Amino acid sequence: MAETAASLAGAQNVPEGSTVVGVDLTTHHLQAVKCGTLVAKATPLHVGFNLQTWQVEIHNDDRLTSVSQVTLSRVGNKDHH
Repeated sequence: MAETAASLAGAQNVPEGSTVVGVDLTTHHLQAVKCGTLVAKATPLHVGFNLQTWQVEIHNDDRLTSVSQVTLSRVGNKDHH
C-alpha cells in the first residue's frame, strides 16, 4: 500500500513519457489492523530529476499504523528536464 501511494504521487512529478519504479522500501509497522479503513498519505521528502523519496503514513481511523520511506527511480523518456 505504501509503495502504491508513493508511486501514484511520484508519477505525477515526471514528464509525459516517463514513469517511476520503486527501488527501496522501508516500513515500520506500529499497530496491528484487524478491521477498519486504511488511508495512506504520501509526502515528498525529495523530488529530483531521476530519484524521488516519499514518506508514507498509513492510518486506520485516527491511529497511525505504519510509516514507510519509499525511494522511486524515474524510467522512460529522460530527454525532458
